[in-house]
Amino acid sequence: MSKKISLGIAIALVLLTAAASVAITMSVSTGIYNKLIADLPGRAQMYSNMQELDELVRKEYYGKIEDNFLNSEISAGYIKGLNDVNSKYMTAEQYNDYKADLYGTTSSIGIKPALDTESGSIYIVYVYNNSPAKSSGLQSGDRITAIENEAVTKDNYSSMVAKLQGTALSSVNITYQRDGATQTVNVVKTKICQTVFYQNFGTTGYIRISDFYKATPDELAKAISALSKEGAKNLILDVRGTKTGLTEYAAEALDKLVPLASEGIGAVAKIENASGEVIETFTSDAIDCALPMAVLTNSETSGPAELFACDLRDFGKAQIIGVKTNGTGTMSKIFELKDGSAVLLTIGKITPYKSECYDGNGISPDYEVSLSKNINFELLQTADDEQLQFAINLFSNNSQQNNQGL
Repeated sequence: MSKKISLGIAIALVLLTAAASVAITMSVSTGIYNKLIADLPGRAQMYSNMQELDELVRKEYYGKIEDNFLNSEISAGYIKGLNDVNSKYMTAEQYNDYKADLYGTTSSIGIKPALDTESGSIYIVYVYNNSPAKSSGLQSGDRITAIENEAVTKDNYSSMVAKLQGTALSSVNITYQRDGATQTVNVVKTKICQTVFYQNFGTTGYIRISDFYKATPDELAKAISALSKEGAKNLILDVRGTKTGLTEYAAEALDKLVPLASEGIGAVAKIENASGEVIETFTSDAIDCALPMAVLTNSETSGPAELFACDLRDFGKAQIIGVKTNGTGTMSKIFELKDGSAVLLTIGKITPYKSECYDGNGISPDYEVSLSKNINFELLQTADDEQLQFAINLFSNNSQQNNQGL
């Protein structure tokens, strides 16, 4: 049997339901508001100060204001105000250059340069395989003394190195010295990038990783394969001075060397944000490299390279030789802005496979071996590189002990 209710009661029920909905909505909104309100006074003050400054400058400044330049400098200043050396703002042009390096689309003659502090010239550390530089006869150890008839000095070193890069298929005149003789060649630039360099010292394979870019993991795998075919029985992985690249590519490179991460945190690395929340995890598969390894580090080994060295030791794959690393145990991520510019921003701390986070502390070596101060290891001959020689001798001694044990 149906029961009818009066119009007044029906209206009251509707109003009660509406009131409950409003109350719930207000409760949720208040919670969100309370989380934001603490930041509002500071942010309001910041915006007010910026507006006051802008009005003052536009009214009183004598010179001409270039708004595009001013806006990019304001953005750069904001990131600089974080007081974090690992975060940076990039203009659209700078970001394009950064992406070209990261993804291997940079056009250059194909060399790894270093500053020769004594002469001020460009020292050629490595010549890329299949590069215009190699085709033109340039070799490791050559010193570039002039580019387009302009002498290379300590003061203009960076700008002169930049002239070795540029538009694909354009060319550049290079004057270099080798064994006391001076020669000049014209070298064409092409799209080429190499981050892994290798050679054999007897049965010891040496691999230098200069950056952790997108192509690095595959380059590393090819280097290990080539060295193994040439008879390498152990590997030296050199990440001295290596500081550029992204954590994700270091993790991919590690995956070429280590087995499935099943102990420790169960991953090659995990990333935690400021709230302690795990925002990213890097894993590995069961395929690994069975060759004994050593890793060379110095005080400029930083960021992704530190994770690489730390995890190889955590997995029991390698010992570390050199000096304590830089201590940058945070991960950075790229955020592209609407105008084509971008921010490389620190988003969390890195926890390696087994070790504690090394941020601010660095990674201590198993064998501490120092080079003389103010010596660039990249300019050293193999026989004069004490850290490299220590690693080679370590493998040699271990091999002798194993043979005697047999």
